[in-house]
Amino acid sequence: VWADLGQRLAAVGLKVVDAAALVTALRDDHGTVIGWQRGPVLGVYAHGLFESAAVMRALFGAEVTTLDASLDRLADLVDRHFEPGVLNRCLRA
Repeated sequence: VWADLGQRLAAVGLKVVDAAALVTALRDDHGTVIGWQRGPVLGVYAHGLFESAAVMRALFGAEVTTLDASLDRLADLVDRHFEPGVLNRCLRA
């Protein structure tokens, strides 16, 4: 597991200084390690974590808007208040 973590981190230009000091802190439903702890630091790989309403409720203790819902609201706002093509013109300027 540690070699695998080291390889994944190396692939993106990062290095584990002391992999033996890492403790498995979290596994997904398939048993794959997705969280590591070293002292007071917790590192996780959890793609899409903040897109789950249940996770957001568990983390923050209340109903909060998910990232997906926030982006949908932003897109709706742009559709209502921007004239067609204005964003493309801004990008080309």
